[in-house]
Amino acid sequence: MTEPTPEKDTQGAVSLSLFPSSFVVFDMKLLHHYTISTCYTLSRIPVIQAVWRDHVPRVGFAFPFVLQSLLAVSALHLAYSDPSRRTSCISRAQEHQSAAVRSVVPIIPILATENSAALFLF
Repeated sequence: MTEPTPEKDTQGAVSLSLFPSSFVVFDMKLLHHYTISTCYTLSRIPVIQAVWRDHVPRVGFAFPFVLQSLLAVSALHLAYSDPSRRTSCISRAQEHQSAAVRSVVPIIPILATENSAALFLF
């Protein structure tokens, strides 16, 4: 699979302005949970699990709405897996998915090769 094309700043680095400043440590826990647990529940086929584990987060690093959707799914999975965290996880899932929807709506009309994989994953 080809790597996504992230937006770059004037010096060629991925633009951090694409990412919401509201990411917190809990979001890093959600990303960790996704890579060690959630991604394995999305398919029973090892090669497909590897795509969900390795490639999809990379797309999310280039397209923040994909990362936010991934974190929302991870939060819902964690809410299911750990009922003691249900309320906080569902709340964070709603926040991430709402933010992802707000980010992706303006992009949908401009479907292009560069963003088609990200829009499909969303």
